[in-house]
Amino acid sequence: MGWLEMSGEKSLNELFLAACEDGEEAKVNAAIVLGVDVNTKDATNGCTGLIWAINNKYEDVVDILLAHPDIDINGKTYGGCFPLMIAAFGCLTSVVTKLGRMPSLRGVNDQGGGGGQTPLSLATYNGKESRLLLKKTKSYSWFSG
Repeated sequence: MGWLEMSGEKSLNELFLAACEDGEEAKVNAAIVLGVDVNTKDATNGCTGLIWAINNKYEDVVDILLAHPDIDINGKTYGGCFPLMIAAFGCLTSVVTKLGRMPSLRGVNDQGGGGGQTPLSLATYNGKESRLLLKKTKSYSWFSG
């Protein structure tokens, strides 16, 4: 009996989100092969698989998702948080760099979540290394400070 058949009442989207949240690379890949919407959102909080993977520091899952041509790297939770903001807050410098090199990235000055902080202000607050990486990424080459 396969993973999907053992899942009971959960949908493919729910299984995918749980796999992203738990860092289960094989299940993430299986869900993608089965045609999951990689931008599906958790009904409770609006987290996408990418947001779950970044939040829980599963960089291998982040890499799988960033390689998918349909991934939305700017998707927001119901509270307004988005991948770049979460990566900056978590001091995930390699994820900040990967996101920063993606042509579709927006949001360095977007406020998100409670408190109205931006990814740049979070990176600055969280340390010099994150701030320097934000400055060096392609999308932020205009920033000088």
